[in-house]
Amino acid sequence: MKTHNNSFFKNIIHSIRTKWRIETELVLIIICLIIVFLIASKYDFFEFLYQFTKNHENYDLDEVFSVLIILSLLFTVFAFRRWKDIRKENAKLSLAEYQLSLHIEFQKLITEISTRVINIKPEKLDKEINRVLQEIAEFADIDRSYVFLFNDDKTEMSNIYEWCIEGIEPQIDNLKDLSVDIFPWWMKKLKRFENIYIPFVEMLPGEAKSERKILRDQDIKSLIVVPLIYAEDLIGFLGLDSVKKETTWSENIISLLHVVGDVIVNTLEHKIITEELQRSEERYRTMIENANDMIWMIDREGNFIYANSQAESITGHKLKKWKNKPFTPLIHQDDLDKVNDIFQNVLSGKPQHYYLRIYDKDKKLIYLSINSAPLYENDIIIGTVNFSRDITYRKMAEMIKEKTNKKLLLLARTDSLTKLATRRSILEKIEYEIKKFERSNEPFVIVIGDLDDFKPINDKYGHNAGDMILKYVSKAMLSSVRKQDVVSRWGGDEFLLFLPQTDMEGGRIIIDKIKNKIENTQITFQDHNISTSITFGLSVFDKFMDIDQCIKIADMELYEKKKSKKNN
Repeated sequence: MKTHNNSFFKNIIHSIRTKWRIETELVLIIICLIIVFLIASKYDFFEFLYQFTKNHENYDLDEVFSVLIILSLLFTVFAFRRWKDIRKENAKLSLAEYQLSLHIEFQKLITEISTRVINIKPEKLDKEINRVLQEIAEFADIDRSYVFLFNDDKTEMSNIYEWCIEGIEPQIDNLKDLSVDIFPWWMKKLKRFENIYIPFVEMLPGEAKSERKILRDQDIKSLIVVPLIYAEDLIGFLGLDSVKKETTWSENIISLLHVVGDVIVNTLEHKIITEELQRSEERYRTMIENANDMIWMIDREGNFIYANSQAESITGHKLKKWKNKPFTPLIHQDDLDKVNDIFQNVLSGKPQHYYLRIYDKDKKLIYLSINSAPLYENDIIIGTVNFSRDITYRKMAEMIKEKTNKKLLLLARTDSLTKLATRRSILEKIEYEIKKFERSNEPFVIVIGDLDDFKPINDKYGHNAGDMILKYVSKAMLSSVRKQDVVSRWGGDEFLLFLPQTDMEGGRIIIDKIKNKIENTQITFQDHNISTSITFGLSVFDKFMDIDQCIKIADMELYEKKKSKKNN
């Protein structure tokens, strides 16, 4: 019973401290001030109290009051400072909660954009890019977002996509075919793959006077721009403008722009490839539909008997020279066995349809679709008659389509810089493993990793150094995990690892191996030795959560470890 009472009172005290601690400190301060006031102005009150003191004849009344005044003042100062400390602690806690909430929203937005754009139909790409610009502008609480692309020789640039908040005048029609020479300071930074961050247009350096005038004419007060890079080549830039007020941007916004910039680059490449494929298919289809068949005959020994003018036109061979000569030298060597078998079947009276590769006079391959039938004379099969259509263009279109589809699939599933899996690829893998988990209950671990102090490295050594570090870290992770594990680039300098058939202890062994490899190696960039480190957060998937909750738990652990590192 005694233990229960102690626990009861402890709970009451804890509740008062957590819910009303600021108010309690304020009350103590007021009480102390009242005591000081009474001591200073109500001498009779303390005289009365003094009369009740047993040994008052041994004390000097003035000394007692002096001590009481000093103690009361000291206690007041202590209570006031404690009250200020509590207010600071509450402010820090609120800021941390807000930053975590903002980070979660940031990750959610990136995931939504990436998933939507990858699955979009080609005819809807322009509309989708404008939607993405609206979403990032609204997330950043900004007035205008836009995309510029350079022409092939980088001498001109044009605004091709733009979104503006209501009340802001669009500039897209005024910003076409602009010479890059009027933006010398701007272009110098972009060519170094640097961000352009201008919180106050009026404070631009003297070398950017041309840019300052242009921005003033558009009533722009602040802006941020990130380069758009494809295959290590600058193709344009993505930007945000603040027109109504001067604005500064957080690291989350800058990271969002880089991720969205990569998405837009891949989307534009997808659009170009798709349009090229459609044009190619249209051209080849027209050619195929207007092509005339070639007709040729072969005797039982496989020698030419006859070929029409279209055969000569298609192959380029002067077929008179081939009369009574074997057909086989024209055939691609890999098709010889197949053609011999088909030829024997036709001679036995069985018509055949097949595809064949032959060489023209310049040794270029021609693809033929052939209908072959027995050639009769007096009811005796003396050879074969062949009706052939040149399908070279169709085959080329199919090969281009297959190559393009592979390239698009690679773009969708592989990060172009690090060669790691993309968000979409790893999420598809995780979905598959969740179905396996429902049958076998085999555990798996989700790991989120984030490079420490990556931005200062980028700022100090440049974008190329940052890319080199991302590539090295990616290789280090791939070489440290098992064959069945999947490593993905989650966004910016964040990575997500999927470790199947693994519990928490096994997951920590793997990440310790990765950390040791990364942290014990220096990366050399332009005679500079650069060290880096990485922080991980882990979570084990179980039947009481979905994958979003599992990722969130890993992300929260990562956040706490990052916070602990900064405090130390």
